Amino acid sequence: MRLLLGHDLGQAADPSALCGVERIKLDKPIFRRRYRYVIRLLESYPLGMSYPDQVKRTCATLAHPALKGSRCAVDYTGVGRPVFDMLKDARPPVLLFPVLTTSGHKVTYDEITREIHVPKTEQVSLLQVLLQADLLNWHPKLGLAKALKEQLAKFRVKITKAKNETFGAESGSHDDLVSAVMLACYLGEHFGGGDPAGIVVPDAADGVVGTAPAGVFH
Repeated sequence: MRLLLGHDLGQAADPSALCGVERIKLDKPIFRRRYRYVIRLLESYPLGMSYPDQVKRTCATLAHPALKGSRCAVDYTGVGRPVFDMLKDARPPVLLFPVLTTSGHKVTYDEITREIHVPKTEQVSLLQVLLQADLLNWHPKLGLAKALKEQLAKFRVKITKAKNETFGAESGSHDDLVSAVMLACYLGEHFGGGDPAGIVVPDAADGVVGTAPAGVFH
């Protein structure tokens, strides 16, 4: 089973987070959306964790058989650029998509490097539609489910003096989980690869659930 992954990178102000979603094709489109997304993996790294240790942890997770061959969108903005380079050099068994979040209005994609430049408004708008249409779901017992709900409740749109929109958590709060979820869902909508209709969550008899990383299939 291959998930679509979103990896938000941080360290001092916000921790890094990793999200994996299962993409399920709908019988009929809802609000022009063709897929439902179910969060199967959600991790938040310790605040202040060194970048080399983050890369080691990420590679250990991505090496799991349940995730090998998956597509992974990695935050490439600011400090994310050198960390992404470290992650790429480590050669995890997934397809990496560096994502640069911009304040503009145009999406660009480089087919050679798989680099995506996407406005934050695009990511936030997609997340809003998925939530409003009940197309983003997770089990209440999923690890960090409570933290995700709290971050979503505190995620705000702000207007700068230059009349530009910015998005993020309230002062003193984090938005790493929200950002990781947005990356995974954006990847699924636009760069998700083949049609995943028919994908199901393996049961315990398949030997995947018990050995999956924390949060996967639970």
